[in-house]
Amino acid sequence: MDEARIRLSPGRLLNGFLAELLLAGILYGVITMQFYMYTARCGHDRRYIRTIVMVLWLLETIHTGLIVRVTYYYTVVAIEDPSVLLQIDWSVGLVLWAEICIVALVQSFYIRRIWILSEGWVLLTAIATFLFVSRIGFLSLSAYHMFRYPTWAAFQENAHSNVRPLADYLGVALSVAVDFVVASSMIYYLRHAMSSQEGRTSKMNGVLYSLMAYSLHSGLATTGVSLAIALTYAFLKGSLVYAGLAAIVSKLYTNSLLGMLNAREALRSRISGTAVEINADALERC
Repeated sequence: MDEARIRLSPGRLLNGFLAELLLAGILYGVITMQFYMYTARCGHDRRYIRTIVMVLWLLETIHTGLIVRVTYYYTVVAIEDPSVLLQIDWSVGLVLWAEICIVALVQSFYIRRIWILSEGWVLLTAIATFLFVSRIGFLSLSAYHMFRYPTWAAFQENAHSNVRPLADYLGVALSVAVDFVVASSMIYYLRHAMSSQEGRTSKMNGVLYSLMAYSLHSGLATTGVSLAIALTYAFLKGSLVYAGLAAIVSKLYTNSLLGMLNAREALRSRISGTAVEINADALERC
């Protein structure tokens, strides 16, 4: 244990972590703006979509409140007692649990979109669902260990003494895999819809290109941050940079979903008056 404490200096442990939490707080402001835009424009959506949006915003509010608590603990409280910098505060584990709930909601929504766009292809949906459920399971195990160990030294020491590292690595690896499968599947089926429509108009092509570009950009953002989490967890030992990135990626998930929902009105106006429909009625039933 003493050796682990020597390796864990407060400066190295928190370097970059608190700045990432501040960035996550800024992204919450963007989420709130997107939520306001959604409630003002999309009140006609189906109830389950409105419920998902409301629950997501509430989870993000709780998540941001916990981030404020973590920042307060490791800055203000640490001024009076620097030893707390090496302790795991209860709010850290709750932050991770909130992130798990947010990711579960958003990715289950996107997996449903894959089911619709693929016209019910069971194999692809089953693969995405298996990766998604496995990811949530391994991340939940990591969150459990945040409550089990009182200090970061004990948490790190335990990582070298049992199977927990395998669960952690599988959790971050599956994060990258799920993001890639979801984004690539959506892009593929939107591209297929573009190539298979007969008599399509330039307006419809523009809408499909817009959907593909948005799926690509949001997919690259979440996949890139998930990959960064995996790399920093693997190579930046004794640092919480990966945990700060995890707080950011949950905000990116919510922003991507709200942005997609808010963009539908503009896309509908671009194809009004045309007889061509997007495959599986993607704009209406997403």
